[in-house]
Amino acid sequence: MRRPFVYMSVPVLLGIIFYYYIEIDIFPILILLVLLIIIDLIRLRLNAKIKGDMLILLFLLGLIIAGLKANSSQLVEYIDRTTELSGIIKDTKSTGQGEGKYIVLVNNIKYDGVDKKVSERIVLNIIGEKQMELGDYIEAKVVLREPQANTNPRLFNYKLNLLTENIFTTATIKDYSIMSVKKSNPGILLILKKAFINKVKKVLDEYLTESNSSLMKSIILGQYSYLDEESIAQFRDLGLAHILAVSGLHIGILTGILVGLMAYLGVNRKINAGLTIAIIWLYAYMIGNPQSVLRANIMFSLLLISELWAEPYDSINSLFFALFVMMIINPFSIFSTGLQLSFIATFSIIYLTPKLEGLFYSYEGNIIKSMAGIFAVQLGLLPIQAYYFNRISIIAMIANLVLLPLFTIALILAMFLLALSSIST
Repeated sequence: MRRPFVYMSVPVLLGIIFYYYIEIDIFPILILLVLLIIIDLIRLRLNAKIKGDMLILLFLLGLIIAGLKANSSQLVEYIDRTTELSGIIKDTKSTGQGEGKYIVLVNNIKYDGVDKKVSERIVLNIIGEKQMELGDYIEAKVVLREPQANTNPRLFNYKLNLLTENIFTTATIKDYSIMSVKKSNPGILLILKKAFINKVKKVLDEYLTESNSSLMKSIILGQYSYLDEESIAQFRDLGLAHILAVSGLHIGILTGILVGLMAYLGVNRKINAGLTIAIIWLYAYMIGNPQSVLRANIMFSLLLISELWAEPYDSINSLFFALFVMMIINPFSIFSTGLQLSFIATFSIIYLTPKLEGLFYSYEGNIIKSMAGIFAVQLGLLPIQAYYFNRISIIAMIANLVLLPLFTIALILAMFLLALSSIST
């Protein structure tokens, strides 16, 4: 089979979607899965073909992993109850005048005098002037809430959005409900994350104008919160919203710089590939592991490994392999808008670009190739942009053709700026 993960991913994907919209008891499904596996093992011994059965098995697998994930929360039993929780601030979603939104990894919850060890993330909104920092150990009285799903079709589904990040509950408190805030021993990764974010903010604020600094912080850290709503709307109207979401473009540039620089310095190929893979995964962690970056990192890691081992690399199979891995880890990641846009854009580039280039076979050059790639992406994203954003950008192709190279240069320069600022002022 030339592209096995295309064959494997689609039925798993359909199983996850089926479970989300039509919730069913997974226990009989699990029994059915086991029976089918036993039957197929017997049929294999009899040299019978089981290709059709495999599709059914993979569909059932999608149902089961979605059901297990949907019922995996340890905190949902405390919804609408006043509890005391303690945990570490793992990420900052946004901070503003009198309010902050944080991701907290809860490790203990106390209800009715009974302590329970847990390990689950929640979104904690704190109203007041008290600001938290990454690594702070917080103890607070909260009332856990279940996020609201949209009740009208095609509106933003906050509950589903949080499920893509493996979050099942939220809480909103006034700052006086915080019982204590301590500086914890956050570990080396969280220390690096905090240092990296502070470094990016400090360097860009120091060397760039306020508007340019906000833009580059959004592009590098993948956070819309640094931009105002008007700027975000302008990017969407121009079909350039993908620039603000860290994805394959960013990881491709970073990978190219690292591989090229280490090759120029004469670093061993194995060390070069290993360090590059380690750095792009560390970067993903430091910006919060967005789904689009995880997809890109899996594909670029496979590419580097295949080149190192001199093995053939199939982009489409790698794309579906990344999807398959992400579905196994968190089946609800398929509902992430970022992952959907990233996946469809990548598939469009791989599959449609060569076909569009064929229409201009008598014209060769980088401009034609760029136009074909950009048009392929816009064509692939057309349905999903119309669905999510209720608009189709007529000038998106021209805007991408003119502005995407400029943003690419700006991103490369910003990366060098961050690196060189550590050496000299």
